[in-house]
Amino acid sequence: MCAREGETSLALQVLADMRAAGMEPSQLSREALIGACARDARPERALELLQEAVACGLTPSGAAFHATILAGAHLESWQAASTADIIYATAVSTGAIPLWDSRRQASLLHHNRDSMRAAVRWR
Repeated sequence: MCAREGETSLALQVLADMRAAGMEPSQLSREALIGACARDARPERALELLQEAVACGLTPSGAAFHATILAGAHLESWQAASTADIIYATAVSTGAIPLWDSRRQASLLHHNRDSMRAAVRWR
């Protein structure tokens, strides 16, 4: 709930407290945290949470992958390391993005990076 109310720091602290108590967040909680971090200009943390979910065998939603890519698209470090491409490939390989959508999104991702960066600047 904290993540949806714009209290990303509090939501991340609740996550840390849960883990310290030996509990893991639900898929819904993970999705909310990923989205909150992406919206709160914390793309690196959103990416960590996304990677943790995949490592646990979960399939985050296409929206979680998309939010993370948009949050970090403007970062030079992500551009240099092709991080958006890696996130996109993970989304396809986990089945979060259906094949038809993946082809369309691949086209957008690889051919319209300037448009994607412009969209991020306007958020």
